[in-house]
Amino acid sequence: MLNIVNIKCQIKILISQYKNMSNIIYENELEKIIKELRKGKIFGLMTDTVSGIICKVDESLAIKKIYSIKERDKKKPIGIFLCGKSKQEIIKRIEEITEINGKIKSEVKNLYKNWPGALTIIYRLKEKYINNFSIDKKTIGIRMPNDLFLQKLLSRIDFDLAQTSLNISGDEPCKDIDEIIKKFGDSLDYIIMSNKESSGISSTIVDVTGDEIKLIRNGSIKI
Repeated sequence: MLNIVNIKCQIKILISQYKNMSNIIYENELEKIIKELRKGKIFGLMTDTVSGIICKVDESLAIKKIYSIKERDKKKPIGIFLCGKSKQEIIKRIEEITEINGKIKSEVKNLYKNWPGALTIIYRLKEKYINNFSIDKKTIGIRMPNDLFLQKLLSRIDFDLAQTSLNISGDEPCKDIDEIIKKFGDSLDYIIMSNKESSGISSTIVDVTGDEIKLIRNGSIKI
């Protein structure tokens, strides 16, 4: 459970090092977070894996800002959190918007036992959905987070979230809220405060766009 008293004490310690404290927001301010996401604002936060950035997936200016903050190659796509009230609902959406080679369909379904968790799966989008996501026209990388706050948020919204680790490309992600504030506090629209600990290990990434499952990045989940 979120310990507001402890977090506010942490903020008082940091205030001398950080000029803009007006963009601090708490996990229990869910309605405000949703409202600001709808406006195209970007948020830094701790997730179940590593620190991350999220924004509304179809907000192109917010996406551009994320790439700028991370100094990330624009040719490299970032991931997606699909909204939905349950794992089953999200998987049904995935089956609706993506194409999976028949040879590996059963293997892909077996991957879902790792959700929610630290597994990102890259799919090929069906042609009629290629304009729904501004991140990449042909493929989509989806993860279902094992994080109670993000799960609650995704169950309440009717739009998907772009998401990626919070770091300069090539560097390690921020390890805690203190580091997020010190390194990116003046770049982010909001920082979602919590006292949870991330695993510190990035998600495993697999590609299922072809006729076999390809391991793209090793993580905490072994494939």
